Amino acid sequence: MSHYFSIGGTGVRNPSNGPGTLFTRLAEALVPLAGRPSGIGVTPGDPDDHPIDGATFAEFVGALVAEYERAMPM
Repeated sequence: MSHYFSIGGTGVRNPSNGPGTLFTRLAEALVPLAGRPSGIGVTPGDPDDHPIDGATFAEFVGALVAEYERAMPM
């Protein structure tokens, strides 16, 4: 078994269950830190299929990078 991640219907990642579950749970755990949704969804009836909203995911990652940069003074 594996998880399927897609953006706009195009597959972008297909890890096995362990890494796939880790990725989705880690993203969900970082939502409060980012202050915005991750953009990673779940297809109803198929918990291993994760459509990703590319724009929302990009904003989520951008917010995490900004938080990291604030926390790591140069």
